[in-house]
Amino acid sequence: MSRLPLFAALLACSSLACGPRARPPAAPSTATPTTATRTPAPAARATPIALRVLIVTWRGATGAPAEITRSRAQAAARATTVAQMTREPDANVPEIARELADLPADPTARGDALTLVRDDGTPTAEVRRRDLLARVGAESMAAVEAEAFGLRIGDASDPIETPRGFLIVVRAADPPARPAEIGARHLLVMYRGSQRAADTITRTKEEARTRAVEALRRSRAGEDWVALVREYTDEAGAPEGGDLGVFGHGAMVPAFERAAFALEVGGVSEVVESPFGFHVIQRYR
Repeated sequence: MSRLPLFAALLACSSLACGPRARPPAAPSTATPTTATRTPAPAARATPIALRVLIVTWRGATGAPAEITRSRAQAAARATTVAQMTREPDANVPEIARELADLPADPTARGDALTLVRDDGTPTAEVRRRDLLARVGAESMAAVEAEAFGLRIGDASDPIETPRGFLIVVRAADPPARPAEIGARHLLVMYRGSQRAADTITRTKEEARTRAVEALRRSRAGEDWVALVREYTDEAGAPEGGDLGVFGHGAMVPAFERAAFALEVGGVSEVVESPFGFHVIQRYR
């Protein structure tokens, strides 16, 4: 299938290329995705694991919230306690993270499981590398990965001192095996100011979200998907039904990929936000 302008932008914006440090989107092209897209290792050579990273920081550490007043010594003692608590049988690690860890500031993000994959013995981050980098900093990635692959499921590392604080790496239950590729289609509701939005798009972000929720509701009520795409999508030159074809890991922006690969065949996602607007995704393969 041809790479239409928005699809080319989705490819160019994958992995770490989006956000404040993003390179300009690649020009529409039928070429292979840019180097921002990582080619997944063959499934037979990849061993995915899940982990959580908790951070206990101190006053003056890199990225420490302004309300943090404890000293480095106090942070070290607290981090040791946190590590011990996470090793207890039936420990609720997300709850421990919410109560005792410091970063990131958003409590809904603390303790979320991240996924790493080992390729030929070399650990590399897979699904949520951008989240992990934001949490621990690029300078700490090697230490996190080395600890993660040395842990048994349910075990936790000793505190690792970094410029951002003391990191505790907790090995979670391994993620289920995932398909290397899926087929999906989507509809996209854009708003004034979203990437690639035409000048004719004047709705606000909230209006766009409301419209996408309406499309989702109608889809789940059994209305014809192709007809809904014709009515709702703002993707210029969208193929019939918003079909994106078959794609693998690293081919889409992270939020879109996570939602699409989490679906069962025939499933429809919740409304997914990306730099281009609000998507509703249907997996068909």
